[in-house]
Amino acid sequence: MKTYMVVLVLATLLAGCRHPATVSPGVVQTAIAQTQTTNPTAMPTATCVPSSTATCTPTRTPTLLPTVTSTPSPTSTSTPTHTALPATQTAEAKASTRTAIAQNATSTRQAIVERMTATTQAAVAQEEQYLRQAKSLVEYVNAMVDYSERSSTLVITIASGWASQYDVGVMERVIPIQQHYGALPVSLPQVNGYIAVRDCALMGQIWLIRPQNGNWERFLVADCAGSQETRDWMTKNRILVEVDGKTARRWKIVGVGIRIEVGKTVGIREKRE
Repeated sequence: MKTYMVVLVLATLLAGCRHPATVSPGVVQTAIAQTQTTNPTAMPTATCVPSSTATCTPTRTPTLLPTVTSTPSPTSTSTPTHTALPATQTAEAKASTRTAIAQNATSTRQAIVERMTATTQAAVAQEEQYLRQAKSLVEYVNAMVDYSERSSTLVITIASGWASQYDVGVMERVIPIQQHYGALPVSLPQVNGYIAVRDCALMGQIWLIRPQNGNWERFLVADCAGSQETRDWMTKNRILVEVDGKTARRWKIVGVGIRIEVGKTVGIREKRE
């Protein structure tokens, strides 16, 4: 609107200068006053002196018009301004995104591996615990079987004396003869060795004997004194038994005697084959 009034005033001035007879100075001054009242800085100052013989050329002093900024109305929609990023910034943004994705993938993969490793270690530890428990159970059962068979802690000494010995191979020849006459069973029990005693009524029994500084062992009574002379010799020298030649070698007493104890189990019935 202001621009329109400025143009109108200028047109009026030009028309008045060309046709002084039709435009009076009062009209021009009134128009200028109204325009300056509305916008004092938007109107250029123009002076025209009419002449009857020549066309009037006004002298104008140019005045810069203020920049008119259009303010959008509340109902108008402004278009957003898009600023393009430089190529270097775009490449850096892409590289940063790729790096972040790679780091995320690495962290995820590492977490999965750690979780799998922890699960595997837990399974292995549990399996090892089961194996230890099974091993302990087996050892306990074996210990109980060994304890019940040997009864080492439940043996009391009922006699002590000396043990003599047979030569190697003598007891092996005597046992078949005793089996033949029924003094020994055909199937012999599992024992550590064989012994001969004074009384033949004890044939076939299982004796517990512990040599000096040794452990309790099981022996089968496989022979006895065949004459009174032998029985007297054994009584006089306090010889309780004579062991087979293999036991003498095992005990390292070949040619000499050894002190022994004869025991008996208490509280557990002796196992007989």
